[in-house]
Amino acid sequence: RMAIVEIGVVFHDKGETVPDGYEVLAHTVSGEHEADLNAGLNSYKTSIVFKRRGSGGRPDHITDIQLVTWSSSKAPPGYTVLKNTVSLSYDASLSRGTYGNSMYLCYRRNSRWDEEETLYNGEPSIGEIIVVNKTKGELPPHGAQMLNKNINRGTMSGNDVYIGIFKDDPTGICDIPYESFTIDRYPQADYDDFALPVNELPMFIFPHGLHLQRKPHTNAPMPSFFPFVFTGLNGERIHVACLTFYEELSEEVVEKLKTRHRRIHANFSQELQELRGSRRSLEKSPSSTSSASSPAGYVVKYGVYAPKCITIISRFPFYRALRRFLRQLYRISLSAAPAPLERYISYVVTWLPVPKNGGRAFHVHLESPTLDDAGRAGYSLAPIALALPPMRSLPPMDLDFNGPFRSLSVVNVLNIFALLLQESQVLFLSTRASLVTEVCETFLSLLFPLQWQCCYVPRLPDDLAACLDYPGGFVLGMHLVQNEGRRENAEMKGGKEREGVDVAEFLSNLSLQETVHVVDLDMGTVSRAGGFGKLGSSYFRTQPYKTLPSFPMMTLKRKLEDELKRVGMVAGRGDGLIDYDSAFEFAPTPDIQERLAAHGITDQNMNADVIRDAFLVFMADTMGSYQQYLIPPKMKKPNNFGGGDLNNFLNVDAFLASADRADRMSSSGGGRHDFLKGLFETQMFSCLVQQRTESSVNDNRLVFFE
Repeated sequence: RMAIVEIGVVFHDKGETVPDGYEVLAHTVSGEHEADLNAGLNSYKTSIVFKRRGSGGRPDHITDIQLVTWSSSKAPPGYTVLKNTVSLSYDASLSRGTYGNSMYLCYRRNSRWDEEETLYNGEPSIGEIIVVNKTKGELPPHGAQMLNKNINRGTMSGNDVYIGIFKDDPTGICDIPYESFTIDRYPQADYDDFALPVNELPMFIFPHGLHLQRKPHTNAPMPSFFPFVFTGLNGERIHVACLTFYEELSEEVVEKLKTRHRRIHANFSQELQELRGSRRSLEKSPSSTSSASSPAGYVVKYGVYAPKCITIISRFPFYRALRRFLRQLYRISLSAAPAPLERYISYVVTWLPVPKNGGRAFHVHLESPTLDDAGRAGYSLAPIALALPPMRSLPPMDLDFNGPFRSLSVVNVLNIFALLLQESQVLFLSTRASLVTEVCETFLSLLFPLQWQCCYVPRLPDDLAACLDYPGGFVLGMHLVQNEGRRENAEMKGGKEREGVDVAEFLSNLSLQETVHVVDLDMGTVSRAGGFGKLGSSYFRTQPYKTLPSFPMMTLKRKLEDELKRVGMVAGRGDGLIDYDSAFEFAPTPDIQERLAAHGITDQNMNADVIRDAFLVFMADTMGSYQQYLIPPKMKKPNNFGGGDLNNFLNVDAFLASADRADRMSSSGGGRHDFLKGLFETQMFSCLVQQRTESSVNDNRLVFFE
């Protein structure tokens, strides 16, 4: 289907007709009803008409459509308001017969229609416009981006009518996804107890497909780091650290890509040339050719870059250590190293032993020491520290636990914590790939002694998007990819800037269930999806954290706020997120150093032990006495959790009765009874009780908790 290049409004009740070359949107999405925008209002009949790209079209197609009210006084940046109908005789307000503000269509056109520029990066086009009449029981189809305004809102008899669009992805050389595959591996053979997922790894490393980038040589893509987790066949979690870097494609490869692209789009390219010849008045954007001249006469040369990724896989969550290893490995690769890179890799993977639990940390140096003038040995690179905590302590997690507080307020951190304790459906989004995984891993670690039993994919590939339809609880993460074509229309919200990302459009393609909670880490919001990929309000009628027991929750909240105050950090402000995915380590900027020094602050980050201890105290205070109510297993009739009731293994009534007594005695409010009653329905708690009652299990972590 050809792109839509013109759009209009027809008032049939005023005698207007469809102009030549235009198509009329005759039926609603079900095909059973007339696509009258003012359905239910007998005095009015309004339709949308449009023209597709053709012999009489124009190259700058329409890329987006929005609805604006006259009270908003102006359209969004880059949009044009459709003020008149096709005959130019009437005001094109769609909300006819309403008592509210007038509502108009506005549209945005493609600003990149130069042939050389669209060869690499284009903008999406609108392939179809739909009308959904919810009064007639119609629902938006999957993938439709709905304009979330009822055309006839405010009328007595008008139907609830909504407009939606389907967008076609751009097809430039750098827009389309390419297949990715594993180039090399070490060791070459699988371990006896672990088979390397060679075919699955590329899918997680490039969740939206492998995309090329076209950049000036003076602004080549920088390497980036991100971790993720995947679950093995036996339920074991495998931790992966990745460093992505870019290599420029040769001119020969680029020419082959350009030839293939032009051959596929031969008819379209010829049509554009004809249209340019007849429409010289159209404003052109700056040409993006292989080289361009600056005002000073300097020639800017462009290159096309392909991403490559080096990954290291571990059974242990050594995230910070693996990050430092990959950073240093990349740094060594850029200089004259005394040994091949393969030697550094084999040293860490094969010869470096796993630290003992509670033993001394291993400090690994990837370089030879140098002697100063005094004869003392030193290193230019920081050591890679590997350590495991004692067996009877909190589970290992090599993170600073600051990720959630950099992106979210304390209240929203507690909201997410409460949702996870209810095994809710939570989707994390961010343009920073490493932030999503770190936040997910941090929250699940804070649930100790409970272990998340539901679906968990902190880096969800497009091919596994069906996980969003999972009926039970889940924790999923998705990386939002910035679109180069949208950077000029930067999205501003709450003082935070996010360029090139349309979250509403991204979510509309997912068709989320209404039960999904969307956590936008870039904007610091927690929202209900509201169905059909639309975010609801960032505010809940009842904040989820208020379902937590009052006194333990207030104590937890106070500890977190005190720790934030100690380090001079404002939760949710985004401190330290500018270079979060960078493959290089940067010192704090001078303004941050001055601000910290003025308040006498020497540490920028919250203490991970303080954070974990605060949540551990909460869990111990709310459910720490659970072992007193366990029913010992009988030798003749062993417990069977597969089809059993929790009451067979735990004296639920007695436990809840003790919670009732604690609520009555508390002067700071109750909530323990309702909290525990909900917790007893989760898989996490059932698995905890099962693990505790099985005589064959000797879990040192549970011994530590108790």
